[in-house]
Amino acid sequence: MEHFELSKEVLQKANTYMSLAQKTILAELVARRSVKPIRGLATEKENKEQSAFIAIPSVVGEDSDMKEKLLLNVLLSHYLDIAVPEMDNNIYDFYMGGHLLNQLERFKTDSELKIKAFDILADFKQFKKMVDIEIYNIKTKENDVVERTLKGISLFAAEKITENPELIDKFTDELKKSVENLKVQEPVAAAEGVEE
Repeated sequence: MEHFELSKEVLQKANTYMSLAQKTILAELVARRSVKPIRGLATEKENKEQSAFIAIPSVVGEDSDMKEKLLLNVLLSHYLDIAVPEMDNNIYDFYMGGHLLNQLERFKTDSELKIKAFDILADFKQFKKMVDIEIYNIKTKENDVVERTLKGISLFAAEKITENPELIDKFTDELKKSVENLKVQEPVAAAEGVEE
């Protein structure tokens, strides 16, 4: 398979640093595009039944395929100053099939370019770390039960309410039951903590 070979000429013209402001913006963009909904185990019928009452957003997870492509795009376009058309599997395989990061590592023994290789790898590593932190933060927020429930309530379509006003009553009854359950459980939990 044909693959990209990193030349001395490309490395000599390469950028070794991305400003913190740029890293912050790009890390957030890459992270947002690297998160996707995860399908649950519920059947299609169960999903329709649930969404007839309230639409709770899906749990999200990391899209590692997209993340790898976006990281490579940043490495090529920003650090190595290589213009890449829209990233797809073939382009990814062309550049990474030759172990691009290892090619950079090998330049650490080149007396003329070792400092550049060290600097690019260190700066890119810091950028990747920022992306991973952003992905973690997005997943934590999006997968929070309360956050997902509130989004589901806000997504509750107005047309469903106007077409079926008893849904409001049903929803209100469910909320009241939940509140009552919390009130009942609270004194029981408190009483269990009291020593006789």
